Amino acid sequence: MLFLIALIYPEASYYLLEKTGQGAYKQNILSLYRYGEPVAFSDTIHVSLRDWITVWLTTGEQFITHPEASVVLVQKFSELISSSVQGAVARKSLATVFRFFFQEKNIVLSPEKSLAYSDFILSQLKTSMEASLLHMDSDLKEVKEIRERDLFGI
Repeated sequence: MLFLIALIYPEASYYLLEKTGQGAYKQNILSLYRYGEPVAFSDTIHVSLRDWITVWLTTGEQFITHPEASVVLVQKFSELISSSVQGAVARKSLATVFRFFFQEKNIVLSPEKSLAYSDFILSQLKTSMEASLLHMDSDLKEVKEIRERDLFGI
């Protein structure tokens, strides 16, 4: 969730950047270009926006797969985005935030294109999480059924 919010909320971005050792990019989010008039999304959007998306994706991936990340939460998140129902919710949520980010910069991104990017991003995250899980503690990975009540004491 923090990864998603970090796209549009500077304080969340700062936190992720600091936790992944990329604090030098903090200024990037404050200097993102905003078009004066609405423009259609294209591969030639302003360099500051392209660069920020790259930093956001890289930072989010590093944060989620950090060696100190909870094995259980990484595994549960990987399962969630693989699930047909919950994965669809994650896909639509990411697509909505992605479109909002570009709308704030006066860039028109179609729902279809936003969903396509969402699919790509979630696919990349899933691949990274699966690779990360290979290197995490195998005893913890064997926990198949963990209820939310057990995780959060509810």
